[in-house]
Amino acid sequence: MIMAMIRSSLGPLVAIMDYFAAHPEILTAILTTWMIFYATGHYQMKAIERRTIRFVLERGQILVAANPQITLADFRERILPIWLEEMKEWHYWFIPHKFDFYPVRVTPKSVQAKLPLSPEWLARVLKINGITLAGETLEPTLKPPKK
Repeated sequence: MIMAMIRSSLGPLVAIMDYFAAHPEILTAILTTWMIFYATGHYQMKAIERRTIRFVLERGQILVAANPQITLADFRERILPIWLEEMKEWHYWFIPHKFDFYPVRVTPKSVQAKLPLSPEWLARVLKINGITLAGETLEPTLKPPKK
């Protein structure tokens, strides 16, 4: 009964379902290829994240040594353009799309969709690794609603 509902909802596209039912090796090859691309993109995304953390820590030490009173906003403002330029030289090919369904080429825009260098992310990475910035807080900035 379920197959009958699926077949009726597909209409003329039911021929595609019949073809893949008769030739499962083709569907297996397509799904295996997609899985390989996904796994490779996921691995490259993790490598970009590790390299970004290393980059943030190296630049963080340099910027804090040069200006101990640097704030998180100033730190992000200084590091973001450098990170975007340096990321172009890292030679990664693709990462999963922000919805993890298909691979997209590595560009600053696509990486920022998956790994935004938000102030919260930067503060957490710096704090975990023992670098403190002036005026840094990780407390929520939400105010209680007015009554």
